[in-house]
Amino acid sequence: MSTQNVATTIEPAKSPRNVSIDIVRLIAAFGVITIHVPFSTPAAGSINEFFSPLCVPFFFLVSLTYFISGLNGTDAVNEVFGKFWKRIILPFWGWTLIYTSLLLAKDYFIGGVSHHSLVFWRILFYGESAVQLYYLPQLVVLQLFAFSLYVIWKGDKGKKILGLGLLLLGAFYIAFGHAYNVFGVLPVTSILIYLIAATAIHYLNLLKLTLSYRCMIIGFFLLILILGANFLKAQYPFLRPFAKLPIGGIGLLLLIIGLPKFKVPQWVLILCSTSYGIYLSHVVFLEFFETAIRKIHHGEINYDLFNKLALVTLIFICSIILTLVLRKVSFLRKVLLGEGK
Repeated sequence: MSTQNVATTIEPAKSPRNVSIDIVRLIAAFGVITIHVPFSTPAAGSINEFFSPLCVPFFFLVSLTYFISGLNGTDAVNEVFGKFWKRIILPFWGWTLIYTSLLLAKDYFIGGVSHHSLVFWRILFYGESAVQLYYLPQLVVLQLFAFSLYVIWKGDKGKKILGLGLLLLGAFYIAFGHAYNVFGVLPVTSILIYLIAATAIHYLNLLKLTLSYRCMIIGFFLLILILGANFLKAQYPFLRPFAKLPIGGIGLLLLIIGLPKFKVPQWVLILCSTSYGIYLSHVVFLEFFETAIRKIHHGEINYDLFNKLALVTLIFICSIILTLVLRKVSFLRKVLLGEGK
């Protein structure tokens, strides 16, 4: 069983993994579930306010940084696009098929979701079959931009033309998504911040640091800044644009980079490697448990702090188990997790 969370990254072959990053990815997967579970009280809502500016920006930045590091002097288009397909696009369409089928089944048996309201180009290319799937096509675009800029900078004349074409393709995808108000399409400012931050982290060799108080201090400061803005944006609306920037992902990654490195048992590595599967599968369990609880209680659910955390934990555990089970079946491991040859 592989302990490498390979699904969204292209990593340097000889660079040792930072275990702290893998552990925080697992915690971030828990945080994503927390964001997607509703809340009924201010206390329960405060957990959402804590996790929302951190988790997905962290996923984006880590994956993009590893991708840029993994280019490592290569501009082999077939290799890069092969990894796009295997690690991101194939799992994206695999889960898109699952979630679209669930939406249609839910409409047929329960009602409330009309198949006429499903816009299939949004589902197939932007991930609108489930609330979390937008991440994958947006990650492809981020990595496409990074690769395009890389070959424009380093490649020969033919590669430069290819890079420019890919850059325009990515720009068209983003512009088209914004023109039609598609959910989850990244703002241009966020794209620029991700690209600049990931490139700087790579070229400054920050991932190879064993201990850096400077990184920890800067990271901690950025976290306080973004969390403060996120909690205060309701009182001070002028903070809302700042709160939407991916500063939390940068702060969290810098804080982790600065921490001392350590080793963990093999079972912890295996557990941490399920974060991608948790992210992709958790909405299946969220829909199932919410539907079941509503049937049992004949109405709406009271998502106070205890109930919310209990449901989040249950979904988290079920998603881990499902990910480990999927790994046992070669076809499912490849199609739904992006793992394996």
